[in-house]
Amino acid sequence: MITIRVATPDDIGSLAGLMGQFYEEAGFSVTREEAESAFSALIADPEKGRVILALQDGVPAGHAVVTWRYAMEYAGMIAYIDDLFVHPEYRRNKIGAGLIRFISAMGNDLNHRALLVEVGQDNQPALALYRAAGLNPYTDGRTCLIRRRCSLTGHLK
Repeated sequence: MITIRVATPDDIGSLAGLMGQFYEEAGFSVTREEAESAFSALIADPEKGRVILALQDGVPAGHAVVTWRYAMEYAGMIAYIDDLFVHPEYRRNKIGAGLIRFISAMGNDLNHRALLVEVGQDNQPALALYRAAGLNPYTDGRTCLIRRRCSLTGHLK
């Protein structure tokens, strides 16, 4: 049985394990301490977003991190799927679709105007998952620019 719910502080250890697997699969590095710190911060501050945990027969099988912000072009709050990961052992069991449905329902309850996600153009399984959930690619001529890290004082490095 699949259970999907908002994560609690008691889930941080399991979430850090899932995040470690996710980042390893994606070619990124994260320490367990960094993962635990990130999950602790978001779980403690629900004004910034939510961590969603998926369980398969009581075993942590996947998670999603969704954050939100105000967007002028939508004249309201929007949600952003920052991470969505399903452990390889549990893929093709509709857990990813369940996570997106949970996030969408939560966004409706919170009156969010849009749901956004970034995904690699070559990540066909993820693209298929998002398309099946009604999220479609768009190109509007914008270019995304990013500065990777900011200092704790808020000044760009």
